[in-house]
This record gives sequence, C-alpha cells and structure tokens, in this order.
Amino acid sequence: MTSQLSAALRATAAGIHPGEAGTGLIISHGAFLQRSDLTRHVQTAACISDATPMAWIDWDAVIAALDSGHLPSSDLLTELTMSR
Repeated sequence: MTSQLSAALRATAAGIHPGEAGTGLIISHGAFLQRSDLTRHVQTAACISDATPMAWIDWDAVIAALDSGHLPSSDLLTELTMSR
C-alpha cells in the first residue's frame, strides 16, 4: 500500500515544485506513510483524464491535528506544516 500511496502522491505533486519537494520529504522519511494518524489525512481520487491514482495530504487537517494534540509532532512534520 505504501508504494501505491507514494506513487499517487508523486503523481498529484508532479510539476508543482513545492509539492514535489514536500512529497519527496514525506516519502523519503519512510515512517510517515506507515502512520495511520497521518495517513487518515490523505485524500485519494482517480485523475479525470486517464484514471491515474492521485493522492494529496490535507495539510489543514494535519495542522489542526498537530495543534489539538491528536498527532504527535516530529521536527520534519512541524517544518513541513510551517512552510506550507
């Protein structure tokens, strides 16, 4: 599932340089896509033009979860949400 999610995140971020960078960091970290407390904030859909699986992180929901203490923080996750 993680490799499929990684591919879908990359497909959505393709061509959007900050999105590509953030997606690359999340994927390369390794642990984030294994955490259900973070992946519950990932939305998925099929591309309307060719049905490519797409995924994106609902950063507003991630920030709200961090702020309310429902998502444990890490330096990388805090840095990604601050730069958004």
